Amino acid sequence: MDRYRDALARELPAVLPPGWSVTTLPDPDYPPWTRFLARWLAYPRTLDWRPWDVVHILDHSYAHVLHRRQGHARTVLTVHDLFAFDSLAHGPGIRGLVLRRINQWVLAGLRNADICLCDSRATLAALARHFPDVACRARHEMLGVDSQFFVPDRFASRGKGRQFLGVSDDATVILHVGSCRPRKNLPALFEAIHRLVRLHPSIHLVQIGGRFSAGDRSMINRLGLETRVTQYPNVPEAELPQVYAAADVVAVPSLFEGFGFPVLEAFAVGVPVVATRNSSLADFPDAMLQSAGQGSVDEIEHGLRSTLEDQGPALARAAIAREWAREISWDRVARATARAYGAVP
Repeated sequence: MDRYRDALARELPAVLPPGWSVTTLPDPDYPPWTRFLARWLAYPRTLDWRPWDVVHILDHSYAHVLHRRQGHARTVLTVHDLFAFDSLAHGPGIRGLVLRRINQWVLAGLRNADICLCDSRATLAALARHFPDVACRARHEMLGVDSQFFVPDRFASRGKGRQFLGVSDDATVILHVGSCRPRKNLPALFEAIHRLVRLHPSIHLVQIGGRFSAGDRSMINRLGLETRVTQYPNVPEAELPQVYAAADVVAVPSLFEGFGFPVLEAFAVGVPVVATRNSSLADFPDAMLQSAGQGSVDEIEHGLRSTLEDQGPALARAAIAREWAREISWDRVARATARAYGAVP
């Protein structure tokens, strides 16, 4: 969400007509122990809508503020996913039920938005299923990729990335970017890598951006992958392009994604991608990546093996994907957003 906010704040002033200005409201600052109640109850009461002609809520998880919509400002809400309606979202039991109900109340606020922007066609379709009354004022607008990911020479960046990660030049690197939540399907990825070790003894998984659960670590140890898995929970944004470049393949085995930044970023760098075709990931053209189907161990293993053992087609797909990604810019997103504001035709 920070990347989306920062990109719009940077790009919108250049595409809005004279007389328009952009103000980004600061994030609410509440003590951690009050975070949930403050977010759901206090924060909506602190917002004053009256000074603005357009109010853009950049994250659907704040849709509840629209329950207290004020004045005549045009309201735009970006919906990244409707995962709250999925049984994977909060787990079983009373706690999961309560969280699901709260999130469904939050999302019900989107009925009060004038326009909903959906990152993916899957989200747009889910919106039509759960909120058919909103579908007529919703549209699909893919997010963008930062220009820094278009590294001039992927292979020059590869060495720097491997040095940063502490991975040897002769290792076969599989990269996973993102959180380690259950929907990311990491246990299936671990099992697939375990199967590939015999054929690719130098294989190494690098996970960035998440923290393994106790169950994840137990599985890594049980499969004998302790020395083949490295995790970096916090990687500076400036280092991300060369980290991608360090990989032989980027794996996105998710059961559910709201958008899929790692796919688009890997495309921009020029790295082969193996990804499931679930939810928003189906928006990325088939010809530009190796499919991992619905995310079974067999499908992930086949996708990784095909990519690693047949590099010619894999690199050809990556080259096509890199050129396609050049069109998925934040400038394009800003222009579409300005149209949603009613600022330009």
